[in-house]
Amino acid sequence: MRWKLYFSINVLLFIFGIVSLILLNTNLYFKQFNPSSNLLLDIIVSIFSLITLVGLFSFVFKKDILKPDFWKVILVIEILYLAYGIISDIVTYLIPGHSPLPQASITVVVSTIFIGIIWYIPLIYALFKLSFPPKLPQDNAAEKLPENKK
Repeated sequence: MRWKLYFSINVLLFIFGIVSLILLNTNLYFKQFNPSSNLLLDIIVSIFSLITLVGLFSFVFKKDILKPDFWKVILVIEILYLAYGIISDIVTYLIPGHSPLPQASITVVVSTIFIGIIWYIPLIYALFKLSFPPKLPQDNAAEKLPENKK
């Protein structure tokens, strides 16, 4: 039940992200709030987010979608993307003199980074389980059988 709730919340966040992406890049009023938006990067991140949602769906509803090798690549990319986000936030907001925020907001930035890491842990776990599925007992039995002699 908790996994399905986590999946549902991620789907809603994805939908909100797509709607905001469309609004930020098509509406001149919203463009003023994010003038440095990189549309190509936003589209790539959105496609990657959709792929991770498919992986989460596969894990939550126990459906075999794509091969474990594919999910290994996605797992590595997801971990690198998470690390990039953390490092980017630290460099942007926590290095003294570089932060566009007042000093009192540092706690908010650290809390946001921490909550983001906590939110990603189940997704990383699900991708890990898809990447390294457990071997079934019949798989082990098939490996132990001697080859037929001619």
